[in-house]
Amino acid sequence: MTYKLFEEVVLLKDIPEKKLKKGDVATIVEHHPVSKGEDGYSLEVFNAL
Repeated sequence: MTYKLFEEVVLLKDIPEKKLKKGDVATIVEHHPVSKGEDGYSLEVFNAL
């Protein structure tokens, strides 16, 4: 499945090493296609507390 750049996504699990939590909203800012396996994506997350 390919996602669109600048689409908002919601994290489905915690990523404690990055201090991200399930439910955080992120924006897809870069797509990293590969020939075999799953494509990768870079996300930008902004959490104002």
